[in-house]
Amino acid sequence: MLTRLGRYDEARSQAVLAQQLEPNFWLSTIASGRVLAAEGKLDEAIGVYQSAAERFDVPQIKADLALAYHAAHQHDELAKSLAAESLKTDPNLTSALTVLAEQALESREPAVAFEYTQRLIDQDALSVTGWLLHGDAALALHREALAKDAYLRAVKRFAETQQLGAPPMRLLEVQTALEQGKLPSVRYALADAVPDDRARPTAATPGAAVPHLDRAYPAPKPARSKCDCASGDLMCRMHCGPRGDPTGTSSPLPRLGF
Repeated sequence: MLTRLGRYDEARSQAVLAQQLEPNFWLSTIASGRVLAAEGKLDEAIGVYQSAAERFDVPQIKADLALAYHAAHQHDELAKSLAAESLKTDPNLTSALTVLAEQALESREPAVAFEYTQRLIDQDALSVTGWLLHGDAALALHREALAKDAYLRAVKRFAETQQLGAPPMRLLEVQTALEQGKLPSVRYALADAVPDDRARPTAATPGAAVPHLDRAYPAPKPARSKCDCASGDLMCRMHCGPRGDPTGTSSPLPRLGF
């Protein structure tokens, strides 16, 4: 909860204390990793998860590590393998389902993605990420009515919960399209929008950096109290709206923050 509120110093202190009190409890071991992930320090979080995975054979650790790898665009094949392995023991791990759903979308396998996103929303009906990915899979399968319903649910839940973790550029694209009374482009278009003279790494390339792919992530950040929306910063626009109002009152875009 402290992490979701952006109170990282307190959360970090609690994580350290938990590890001191329960050094052999797996959840205490990864607590600091979750704080690091929440701060956007994915490389450091990955290090914590890797150390924990060496000590404990726990599905949740593998799933958290998989999502951190995925969000950081590192070792996609390993992320996929860890996610699949964790689901064999616990089929309801949302981190793992998110990784496999999004990688299936990137690999142009919408039917596979749809199966994972259905499980994701069945497990967590309030998940902005789940509904957003479900809409993407449905749209790629030409199920426009279902896609629209899923997108509307994602935007509604975002407004209600101010929940981060969903691919931010995609969420903004969906919001904008719905406000204009239409559906967004198929998600694949994001991956295809790469200059012809530039080699395009894929989700099947272990360790490849794919900066043009907008992905779900385990790093929620608090809403900004100050920003310069004139800069065109994406997160500023999502938080404050097109008029730069940090209260969110002058914009139809819901305010971000935990």
